[in-house]
Formats: sequence, structure tokens, C-alpha cells
Amino acid sequence: MADARTGPAVRRRRQPGTGESHDLLSDQMQDLTNAVQEFIMPKSSQRCTRLADYCSCPIPAEPTQCDTLRKKRGRWIAEAAREGCKRFWKTFVPQLPHQKSDPSAIENGVIVGLAGIQAALDEGNLDFAAIAPPDADLAVRYAVNDLAGFSPWLPALAGHKPESVRKVLYDCILGEWQSPADRKSGFTVMEDLASHGEGVAPLVQDSILELLKASDPPNCSILSAALLVLLKKAVDRRKEARYGDDSLGLPQVL
Repeated sequence: MADARTGPAVRRRRQPGTGESHDLLSDQMQDLTNAVQEFIMPKSSQRCTRLADYCSCPIPAEPTQCDTLRKKRGRWIAEAAREGCKRFWKTFVPQLPHQKSDPSAIENGVIVGLAGIQAALDEGNLDFAAIAPPDADLAVRYAVNDLAGFSPWLPALAGHKPESVRKVLYDCILGEWQSPADRKSGFTVMEDLASHGEGVAPLVQDSILELLKASDPPNCSILSAALLVLLKKAVDRRKEARYGDDSLGLPQVL
């Protein structure tokens, strides 16, 4: 019998009419091969769902690094799932949080894609310094959908591709800025910028200030988040003024 943890078991059978022996895959190995091929490149939403299910493990652990996957499915399946995730992320375009009916929900494609990006980074196959702008834009769309807040690699991407990060974040801000006054939740990006936007918030602080100069957002939660983002800018400027250029002043945010 085949064992997914150790490799295939094979039957040795003498080919009729010849004196040669041939190694033929067992039925179980053929099933495993089919599963591996399915995981290598999901071609349907159903397969993507299955791959996401196979990859899933508790946040913040990375799905493709999760020991549970290896123990539950075996080394071959775990490695096939990891490879499938790496190949998948460029084929799927995540919705921005404000575009979803439930901004707090995460699509299976996002789970698989985030796992693929992290796996590629871990293996040194993804270099943010050399990433093409369209792929950088796509990576940011994944990063803003991470359930744990912005993906931890987003500041590194911002260091190399600031315009891609700024552009996608600004699209998110504009979408959330229009939230109705009675909405109680779903302000994913604005809240993340206010709570842990280090390394990326400076890219959109001026844009937020311009939006505030034009008009307040209808929703008080969005207004509060915007002011917190700008307050951090004011604090940073004060630190610069104290330890650097004394001519720097605080921005007028109100």
C-alpha cells in the first residue's frame, strides 16, 4: 500500500510476452498522483476550495508551514499544496474589502494566495525589488485582505513599490470613506491604518488630509480612524522637530 508520508508503493508485474519487469503505480498511488495534480494548479472554484481546506490552519500560522497539514495529509500532499499555492496567487484577483458584501469575510482564493506569497518569500522565489508593478498591485490586494491585519510583508513591499501600495490603499480608503453613517463595522483598511499602519500609513496620510479638507466622511468611525492616522503623522513630525529639523511644524489636520 502507498503511504503519502513515505512515498509510493508499487507492484512489480511481469509484462506479458516480454521478459522485462515494469514498476506500475498502485491504485492508491494513482489516487495520490491525481490529488497532487489537482493541488498543483487549481482550475476551478471547487478545487480552490478543496486546496484552501487542505491548507487551512489557525491564524497566524502560515498554511503552507503548518505541521498539521503535513501530519494530517502527509509530506507529498503538503508539498503539492505548497506548490499549488505558489502558482495560484497570480491567477486570482481578490476583491478589496469595501467591495465585498461582508468586508470581514475572507475568500478561499485569498487564503490560498496569501499562503503562496508567503511560501515564495520563504523560499526566496519572490523578490519585491524586482517584482513587476501589476504583480505588486495584486500582492497589495492580498495584503489588505489578511484577517490578521495587513500582511507582515506589506511594509517591505512598500519600501520597493510605494506607488503600488499607495494606489491600492487609496482605492480602499475612497471606498470606505463613503460608508453610510449608520454602518457599525467593516472599515477594514482604515482601522488597520490607524491601529498598525507602520511602514505604509505615511504613503496615504497626505491623501487622507486632502479628503478631510474637502469634507468629513459620513461615518464617525471612519472620521476617527482618519484622525488617528493623521495624529501619528503629527507625532512623527514632532519627533523630527525635536531631534532633527526644528523648523518642522505640526500639520493642521482640523
